[in-house]
Amino acid sequence: MESSDNSNKPDSPHNDLSSEKSDSTESNSDDNVGADGSNSSSPSEYEEEGFFVQNYTINPEWKDISPVIPDPYEAKVLGIPYTIKFREAHEYFRAIFKKNELSERALKLTEDCISWNPANSTVWVFRRKCLLALGKNLVEELNYLNDIIVDHSKNYQVWQHRRWIIELLADPQTEKDFTDRLFKQDGKNYHAWQYRQWVISHFQWWDGELEYTEELIKEDLRNNSAWNHRYFVLKRTKQLQNNEIIENEVAFAIENILKVPENESPWNYLRGVLAGVGLNKFPEKTKVFENVTSVHCFSFRIDAMEELLRDQDMKDQMVVQKILELVEKLSTEMDVIRSQYWLFIGRTISEKYGTKKD
Repeated sequence: MESSDNSNKPDSPHNDLSSEKSDSTESNSDDNVGADGSNSSSPSEYEEEGFFVQNYTINPEWKDISPVIPDPYEAKVLGIPYTIKFREAHEYFRAIFKKNELSERALKLTEDCISWNPANSTVWVFRRKCLLALGKNLVEELNYLNDIIVDHSKNYQVWQHRRWIIELLADPQTEKDFTDRLFKQDGKNYHAWQYRQWVISHFQWWDGELEYTEELIKEDLRNNSAWNHRYFVLKRTKQLQNNEIIENEVAFAIENILKVPENESPWNYLRGVLAGVGLNKFPEKTKVFENVTSVHCFSFRIDAMEELLRDQDMKDQMVVQKILELVEKLSTEMDVIRSQYWLFIGRTISEKYGTKKD
């Protein structure tokens, strides 16, 4: 693009059409930055990309609207260098919002504002009001939202909007595939996982979820999100009230622990599935940990042995001694950075369960 002399460039969107056209084709300034962050050559390009970016002040459709401009004092306090097009769109949005105009042009205006800032919750709420008032097809709205979420997948507002649509449609059939698509980009996307958990719990769509987490864990043993989701499914479906299922899950966790003993995720999962029955419920399975050396393993064994001590009238001093040996190794060799914590654990065990001397 050919550069131009910006000395005569208008510093406001309130100029005649010919001046604006000239600037839109020749200027390289920030005022000409498009909704996608690139330099634009004409407003029509944005419409082709799905954006409704235009100069509202020179559009006859908007001549009846007086833009609401923030108080200058507010601008001084914030001091954010918004582009002219950004400011213009939001000044007109404030005016539409103030008069609560739920129209086609208002809906298009929200699309413009969202293209600039998809985290603006006020714009999304107003867009929802427009969609309902105009009786719009929500499947089309879902399609519009797909690309936005892919580009802004860690944005709370876009996920809330999607939830609102699916709740009204009462049809979640596309949503597992959609979240799976995002997990292929980032398997630990908190927002996508939270949304998937809402979908399966709201619609009671639990089928296949355990198998799904198993596949993800096979791909990445350290995917804590997949481990968390597996626990979420079992807990919400009350399967952890069944000892046979608990035993199977203990075996599943141990199988993956032995592959990478320093991986904290399956250790946390194991503690979770045993929370209701105790760490010593399946001693024939957890006995294998006596041959495992890792910080997480020693920590688990200490807690399991303390559980045994709590249930004993006469405290087994061999168990106390074994705990203190593990604490010593942790504090001096394996987890020195937390040595003071482990020394505190050792003192506490000695005081609570050790033999008191006269």
